[in-house]
Amino acid sequence: MRKLVSILLLLALVLSVCACGGGDKTASTSATTQTPSAEATTVPAGMDDPYAGVFRVGYARTVITPTLPVPMRGYGNTSQRVSGDVRDDLYATCTVISDEQNNSVAIFTMDLCQVQEEPLERIRSIALEYGFAPENLFVNSSHTHAGPDTASGLESAVEYKEYLYDQVEKALQKALEDRSPVTDMSVGIGQTENMNFSRHYILEDGSYAGDSFGDWSRAPIAQHVVEADPEYRLLRFQRETGKDVVLMNWQSHPSLCGWVDGGPSLLHSADFVHPLRESMEELADCYFSYMQGAAGGNNNGSRMTDEGYKGGPDVYMQFGYEMACMANETLENHMTSVQTGTIRTTRTEITLPINHDQDTLFYKAKELSAIWKTTGDREQIYELGRPYGISSPYHAEAIVSRYSMGESASFYVGAFSIGDEVGFTTAPFETFDVNAKYERENSPFRFTFTLGYTNGSMGYLPADYVWDYTSYETDTHRFHRGSAEVVQSTHMEQLTALSELAKAEE
Repeated sequence: MRKLVSILLLLALVLSVCACGGGDKTASTSATTQTPSAEATTVPAGMDDPYAGVFRVGYARTVITPTLPVPMRGYGNTSQRVSGDVRDDLYATCTVISDEQNNSVAIFTMDLCQVQEEPLERIRSIALEYGFAPENLFVNSSHTHAGPDTASGLESAVEYKEYLYDQVEKALQKALEDRSPVTDMSVGIGQTENMNFSRHYILEDGSYAGDSFGDWSRAPIAQHVVEADPEYRLLRFQRETGKDVVLMNWQSHPSLCGWVDGGPSLLHSADFVHPLRESMEELADCYFSYMQGAAGGNNNGSRMTDEGYKGGPDVYMQFGYEMACMANETLENHMTSVQTGTIRTTRTEITLPINHDQDTLFYKAKELSAIWKTTGDREQIYELGRPYGISSPYHAEAIVSRYSMGESASFYVGAFSIGDEVGFTTAPFETFDVNAKYERENSPFRFTFTLGYTNGSMGYLPADYVWDYTSYETDTHRFHRGSAEVVQSTHMEQLTALSELAKAEE
């Protein structure tokens, strides 16, 4: 019976996927899914695993702060932005989860804006040496707007990336060595209070403002197009030895201290993730990791003011602390124990046609980027770009950096599960919370975690409603309308397949 279920699921998963998001042009794609697997993950000879055969978790964290000035990432492809100093250290955090059959996944959370394909491949090659196949490795970026640019080819950035790879390997080694039997696994769900908001607005003059580059300042905000999703989820592993390990999944841009005094900051910082992590570890006496979720169209807003968004170094520390207090209250009073079980993973390669409707916009953005590099006159860029919906030099650079030649592009989306109650979905995009919320609410798993910015950096994945407006997120998106729904439906198929296999073992 189990073999029949697996065959039927595999046949269903290799079917082509089509999705429509409304409008004249929609995304269509082909998708090929690997069979959900639960094969033992081996570790190099000589690496001791005294608890092999029991469900166990290990944790480690290493510093990845650049020691020399390097190009920074955030607010478009800001090639002229080079770091000057450090506000707070950046970290690579690794959590290794292993089941009774020695199936394992490694979850990296990085205090970086993005991890592009070239550094991701190096990290994959490192993980493979320790027995982790690509479908068992999840590299999640916090999306801080005050971190180094891992896509840069400048000499200082190349040197930094070699340092980064060494620190990533050390984190993986230490996490494997730290594994300890889990005595209880539990999940908690809470809601933040006025901590994030949608950055898609209807202004009092009736116009739409859909970017975070200052377009909203034309007139007061009348209403948000959608409400931001305030929900966060916690996954706690209580261990036989060592501190508890707590993973948190929320969704909002870490950009409170990335933009200071009218321009991008030159100080490295993990933004609110830094005080959130420090405060959680102090309040809960645990090891903590923040997994960035679907932060597309979603900014952080401060509870300390009635005026909405407020950023700067005087805000982000308090913001992270207040968020930690909320999460710790959930940890203390609202956790639900769930069964551990077999770890299963799967990933799907999706191929989408490139949207060339934006070619004219690209050439104008390229022209404005060249002017910006020559003159540094932001007001000039605004005036020249306004007829094209380009509101700033950073908007122009974002369009240029995301433009794709060719007819199609491919990428992977992933999913994994722990037993029959906990599921995860991952995508290499800045996904939107409406799609993530749909996945959580319709998942066959009791609790589902949704991770964006994971295993690559393909830019924005605009939800369907965003296409009804002129938005920098659609301007810089590589594909046609409906691509977010393609990813969403693929995730649902993956979760269904993983759940059916878990149930077949009961």
